[in-house]
Amino acid sequence: MLFCGIRLSQPFQLHNAKYDKTNDPKHVPRFLATGSFYTVVGDAHGPSRATIHRTIHRVMAALVHRLLGLISFPQTREACRAVQLRFFEMGGLPDVIGCIDGCHVQIRAPAREENAFINRHQQTSLNVMAVAGPDGKFFAVSAHAGGRQHDSRVLATSGLPERLERNALVPVEEPVILGDSAYPSRTWLLTPIDRPTTEAEERYNRAHCRTRVSVEQAFGQLKMRWACLQGSGLRLRRVADSVLAVMSCCVLHNIAKLAGDGGEWLDHERDARAPQPVEPVARQREPEAAEAEPEAAVRRRAFARRAQFVRRFLR
Repeated sequence: MLFCGIRLSQPFQLHNAKYDKTNDPKHVPRFLATGSFYTVVGDAHGPSRATIHRTIHRVMAALVHRLLGLISFPQTREACRAVQLRFFEMGGLPDVIGCIDGCHVQIRAPAREENAFINRHQQTSLNVMAVAGPDGKFFAVSAHAGGRQHDSRVLATSGLPERLERNALVPVEEPVILGDSAYPSRTWLLTPIDRPTTEAEERYNRAHCRTRVSVEQAFGQLKMRWACLQGSGLRLRRVADSVLAVMSCCVLHNIAKLAGDGGEWLDHERDARAPQPVEPVARQREPEAAEAEPEAAVRRRAFARRAQFVRRFLR
């Protein structure tokens, strides 16, 4: 059986003899798009709860293991330049290859490890980090971290900084990613200026905000498209299954983008809902003499790179 170009192997028979279909993948979009219980999905389509469980997990595993390559940065110079041009048109910042942010997806955490998943709202969740392009397509996703981890820690353990520092991520010179103040300033990661003092710095912050909104919109569309990521979140028993579900939703989100679904209808539905309050993140400090020299040197280079961008807004 084929699903999104995937051939599912080792078919199994349904326990109920009156159903002769196996591995029916239509259960997976319904489960992800509604966040319903297995029993509810089974009542809509017929198979038993156990069959729904096996089908959903088998198809999600196939999605992640065989189509994870759909979540990737542009691999040609022409594609990278096109992305940078789209970002430049949004805010006037050059060399931007993506925007990074994180969001929390509530899960059922095991009692023995629950402390690692409790976030600042006292809920158990995964802290999902993603880098998105100008059209909301995900270039990188990391869903391995518990909700207790800070955004900067999730980035540090994702493997993304090492590839960016080696300039081995995309085939263009000195690409930059935009992130909020929860992330550390690096030569490849531009953050907004805390307490701007000049008009150029204020214009830079506005341009940064206009450009970085693309990743926030991508997360909004992801959660509107797959309701299992909203509200009380995923009801799966194992954390590994919750990570699999999150990654499956991201893969399907990119498939929708490649198929031409821009998500405009999702934006209208999201705007109709009352916005949730956002807790401000801690602001990063400027480098001090007491800091270790290697980190201080890295931060000085990062702030110098950011100053080059600020100078573009001088009038």
